[in-house]
Amino acid sequence: MYQAGLVLLFLFLPASLLYYGNPLEHLPGTDNGVFLYGGQQLLAGRIPYLDFWDHKGPLIYFVNALGLAFAKGSRWGVWGMEFIFLALTAAGMHQTARGQWGKAAGIAAVVYWAYALGQVGHYKYFNDSNYTEAYSLLFNVAAVYFWAWSARSKQARWGWFAMGLSTGFSLLLRPNNIGIQVSIILAEFVAAAAKREVRDFIKKASFLALGLSSTLAVFAVWFLWHGALSDFVDAVFTYNAYYAQKNQTRGFAVSYSAMMAGSFNKLGWFPFIGYGVLLFLWVQRQARQKKLDPRFENIFILMLLIGLPLETILSSISGRVFFHYIMIWTPYLGLLAGVLVKEALTKIPSPAMEKYAPAVLLAMTLATLSAVNLPVLAGYAQLGKYFLARDNQPLEAQSAIVQYIGDVTEPGDRVLVWGNTVWINFMADRVSPTRYSYQFPLFMPGYATESRVLDFLAALQAAPPVLIVEPQADTAEMLPINPDLRAAATQAQVGMPAGMPLAFEYIHENYCIVREFNDTLIYRLKSNAGCE
Repeated sequence: MYQAGLVLLFLFLPASLLYYGNPLEHLPGTDNGVFLYGGQQLLAGRIPYLDFWDHKGPLIYFVNALGLAFAKGSRWGVWGMEFIFLALTAAGMHQTARGQWGKAAGIAAVVYWAYALGQVGHYKYFNDSNYTEAYSLLFNVAAVYFWAWSARSKQARWGWFAMGLSTGFSLLLRPNNIGIQVSIILAEFVAAAAKREVRDFIKKASFLALGLSSTLAVFAVWFLWHGALSDFVDAVFTYNAYYAQKNQTRGFAVSYSAMMAGSFNKLGWFPFIGYGVLLFLWVQRQARQKKLDPRFENIFILMLLIGLPLETILSSISGRVFFHYIMIWTPYLGLLAGVLVKEALTKIPSPAMEKYAPAVLLAMTLATLSAVNLPVLAGYAQLGKYFLARDNQPLEAQSAIVQYIGDVTEPGDRVLVWGNTVWINFMADRVSPTRYSYQFPLFMPGYATESRVLDFLAALQAAPPVLIVEPQADTAEMLPINPDLRAAATQAQVGMPAGMPLAFEYIHENYCIVREFNDTLIYRLKSNAGCE
């Protein structure tokens, strides 16, 4: 019964989060749309960075491609992939904390992890899913799990090798998502130095490096084989360096302070007080022994103490204050809750408490989650009824813009979407005429060059899009096509890149507005019927 309750918990928690981004009731968001489009293009035989540009790591497109393949192109497949990732992350959080501090700590860790994820994640606030941070959580928790396993196993080197694999996968989602693996290395190095076992640490770290390099080598060879390795490096590393540089104009201290203030607003006092309590207890124990306690549990807590501050820094490097970056902190917060529950229970030693507390805590947790999530449960019931009686109704939310594109274009026609709403290309199943399916990089200071812009223009001229779709542009990132909107964008923080006037001139000479959907303009080739 207890094990069945745990399985229910591991399924309930991701379901309660993912409901808010379910494909039947919500259109994709910006990042989600880029990744869905990338997965779709990958299945069509196109190569990331070479045929479609983005600055995230490549693994996200393979995850999306796999989900789309399973569901025959439906977003529900990617939604299901994220559900699996989160369920496995929940199980990994529980098993890791349980292995260190007992059953009650395991339950507390996974519940607080999910609570924190709901508070800072994109699910409820953006009504969206499919972000790189969500997938990294599994690989990061796996790294901690294998680290703890290696400390108990005679085959420690294979635990470190598995940690290396997880580091590679997380790195290939987003380079600054690997704070937890770095924290493990730092904590182990401190412990090895204190015990004068640095040589043993180097041996273990070499297996981590082997696992990491194996993962990266597979992707590097794949991109090299397809002639896209330099494009990969350019987009993921070169662009992101300029991206961080641009957004740090206010200074790192400003963005870091805003991120910390936002985390306090969303999570309250517990992370800060809990961290302070754990730090006090840890320092007190070291002072009592007058040296570093060599036991693994002590090194594990040192990893948490190092890792959480490190993660706050990594989350602020980009200079953008996006609170879903805090998602990557949540494994630390869950484990922090677990160890504090263990500390509290040790103050009331009782065989009965040790025996019955986990089952009682699990029952209370499931009951509370059910009560708090009654609207979610009712929503899933409605989804179930819809699926059973849908009578050929669509399984995903529909868009009038996408419907219009489908009506006036043919499969194989190209559609340019101006801005970052690439989900329109994905849902319409219309490929962009240029690898810059969104054009932010063409306006990025330092990265944008005249040759890049002219390559973009040459792609438009070589394969003119049948339609150009211009939703309201983020004028902090780029300029609108429409000259009136461009003139009105007086608060724009970007200049006109060299070569872009030629691109605007080409569009104005060959396209005119044929339709308007709220704040979205539709342009069509003047040579086609229906254009004024």
